[in-house]
Amino acid sequence: MKVIRFFLFSFSFVVTLQIFAFDFAKDGKPLCVIGVPENCSDLEIMAKDDLAMILEKITGAKFQVVPEAQVKGPAIYLGFTKYAKANGADFSKLASEEWLIKTSGGNLILTGGGIVGPYYAVQALLRKMGYYMLTLDQEVIPQAKTLSLTNPDEQKKPVFIGRSIYDGFPEKAFADGIDYDSMIVTDYAQMTKS
Repeated sequence: MKVIRFFLFSFSFVVTLQIFAFDFAKDGKPLCVIGVPENCSDLEIMAKDDLAMILEKITGAKFQVVPEAQVKGPAIYLGFTKYAKANGADFSKLASEEWLIKTSGGNLILTGGGIVGPYYAVQALLRKMGYYMLTLDQEVIPQAKTLSLTNPDEQKKPVFIGRSIYDGFPEKAFADGIDYDSMIVTDYAQMTKS
């Protein structure tokens, strides 16, 4: 009897486990558009540009970016959209750098807290696809004419703030009035003189 109960419990758990997949492209053709708010912030603009450009590099498909009011069919809703809010994204409860990736009604929501959350959501999604920016001029770009992600949902935030290493360069150099573009360094001691 215990074996039967265990089997029934296990089976009901597996049946209730939901598996979501979001399809981005098939055979080099887009299967969705990118929907953005009417008035995008600077970081939302950067996020949508990065998303469209990198999806094209991965799949070969050109993804259309449209205001969310013009979306017809499957979409990636990026930023602080009305769709995201209506489908459970509570912006007021998200930390300032927290991101949210959520499937909803055959669509995908990329948003977050503060001004940078949606940008971080895009970066997290791209990493799930296998894309990595190693340096400003080095990136890993997977190739997939057909692209689908199973269970892309994620809600995370950085472990700590202040993750950048910054020493004031190049602003510091320009404030000193030094023309580094025309300077040829032959003597390190001469360059380090104050």
